[in-house]
Amino acid sequence: MNYYLQIAVMLEIYIILALSLNLINGTTGLLSMAQGAMYAAGAFTTAVLNTKYGFNFFATLPFSIASGIMFSFIIGIFAYRLRDLYFSLATLGFQVIVFTIFYNSSYFGGSDGISGVDKPILFGFKFSSLPSYFYLTTFFTVLAILFFYLLSKSPMQRAMESVRDDDLQLRSLGKNPAYFKFVALATASIFSSIAGSLYAGSITTVDAGSFTIDESILILAICILGGTGTILGSISGAVFYSILPEVLRFVDLPKSEAANLRLMIFALVLIIVVRFKPKGLFGKYEA
Repeated sequence: MNYYLQIAVMLEIYIILALSLNLINGTTGLLSMAQGAMYAAGAFTTAVLNTKYGFNFFATLPFSIASGIMFSFIIGIFAYRLRDLYFSLATLGFQVIVFTIFYNSSYFGGSDGISGVDKPILFGFKFSSLPSYFYLTTFFTVLAILFFYLLSKSPMQRAMESVRDDDLQLRSLGKNPAYFKFVALATASIFSSIAGSLYAGSITTVDAGSFTIDESILILAICILGGTGTILGSISGAVFYSILPEVLRFVDLPKSEAANLRLMIFALVLIIVVRFKPKGLFGKYEA
């Protein structure tokens, strides 16, 4: 039972990450490769404040969100005038810089990372069991889905979509596309940082190896597979990636081979989807 609950917890974390990246990639049309950096911001902020300064998990959340927004602000300063491949290259460079800092800094545990992160405590109740932690991640996942649903019905969403479709027309209406890029990056970073904090509280050990460029590519692949521009697409992509290990449990393979096979199958499915359904499983427009 605990095994499936742990999978469910990670599934919900990936749903939050996919929804966050979908706002950048699907709504504004900016191909970001720095989602792993936003994810790491929340995880390391929670880990450092908890293990070094004794902050409770919920007390670290505002700081995690602030660190994510700071990262998005840095990206925005250097990349707000860029589009398409140039924006992607800028975010890729930022991702590499962030990983290098976390991996080589002794303050963040170096290559060994930070261990011993405490489980969240709220009004004296400790989310130490997997069922209770699952309820916690479910709360934040539902909150994220509700937020992005309400955002999708708002004028702000339509303005960000204009950045993707025709930013010249947006400028003709007296609107600054750079502002809406900043809003999309900051909003995505908020929820990515929350996902990082939830990851730190779940695993209780945070190391830079969990937030490499591979992780950013994986989150992007989840969005593309499910379909960009829709909430259902983000959820379906995360679900598909998370249930792959369970499908492979019926195949008698060593664990190391099963892990590699999971990535191969996921990559193969992604290629097939991109070839025959360029919009993804539930997407609104081609990625």
